[in-house]
Amino acid sequence: APVVALGIVATIAIGIAATTAIFAVLNAVLIRPLPYPDPDRLISLSHAAPGASTDDVESAPFLYFTERDAKQIFDGVGLWAIGATTVTGLGDPEQVRQVLVTHEILPTLGIAPLLGRAFSAEEDRPESRPTVILMHGYWQRRFASDPSVIGQTLTMDGQPREIVGVMPRSFRFLDFQVDAISSYQLRRADVTVGNYFRSSIARLRPGVTLDAASAEIARLIPVAQHSFPLRPGITREQMESTRLRPNLKPLKAEVIGDVGTTLWVLMTTVGIVLL
Repeated sequence: APVVALGIVATIAIGIAATTAIFAVLNAVLIRPLPYPDPDRLISLSHAAPGASTDDVESAPFLYFTERDAKQIFDGVGLWAIGATTVTGLGDPEQVRQVLVTHEILPTLGIAPLLGRAFSAEEDRPESRPTVILMHGYWQRRFASDPSVIGQTLTMDGQPREIVGVMPRSFRFLDFQVDAISSYQLRRADVTVGNYFRSSIARLRPGVTLDAASAEIARLIPVAQHSFPLRPGITREQMESTRLRPNLKPLKAEVIGDVGTTLWVLMTTVGIVLL
């Protein structure tokens, strides 16, 4: 029965192809979404404020300066923020996407540059010369993979930044497409309580659980709130009414978001077709 046989072969072929394709996506997004060493120890060090206008408040510089000293639970804590910048001096002006990071971010993720070096602690200070690390694709596209790019200057938003490194081809910053990683320069003396528009990544020390880390962060939040001056216009009562608390999550869950459920449904569906 050639028609029946052809139908069977076509059904099996579609089932195998669809299952393989969806599993490839599932494997990359859900099973191995973080291409970093020991990814299970990486967490999103976010917070929540049930008494504020929005519950999820991510992180802030005043929390970062307090939490990064919790050496008993963390091997590293870094602050980061995504933004756009305009690059000039390489032909026509170009808007590129960058991530601003404190010097701990790359060591916390466990990734070193392919060329050059990572940021130093001194480069986090506003009085230091601004620096930048190029993503591999941008280095290829704008500098033709020239290894002598290290030490050159890249003008970003009118500010010259020294190029100190180039990231490996395989590196990606979470699920963001960025062209450059710039040093995030903060002066501790200028930090106030508030400005919850930053994100933070931490690496748990071996053996430390998420619950233990949450308990320690809950202890540190009042310390942070009383260690820095209040932002102008904010009273101590208003600050305490937000009821700031930890909302730590595995970094894997933060990157995947709600797409995990959709992918599992698709995998189940194509599995049924194959079956």
